[in-house]
Amino acid sequence: MPDEAVRIFNYLGTIFILLSIISFVIAFVLNIVKKQVDLNDFLKKFQIVCAILTPAFLIISIVLYVFANVF
Repeated sequence: MPDEAVRIFNYLGTIFILLSIISFVIAFVLNIVKKQVDLNDFLKKFQIVCAILTPAFLIISIVLYVFANVF
């Protein structure tokens, strides 16, 4: 695979790792806040979406890193 493609896949993997960390932090903070106060429906759904997207972003980033460095 050309070096440019490997670099692009590595950048995309890094972006997805950062998105995974950000969504995990948001879900974690909303979980702590939920114990203190009653969240509205939007924030409850947003917490669930963040909790679902965290492993998805992580899996996508791992696949991109592996694909970039294997081929």
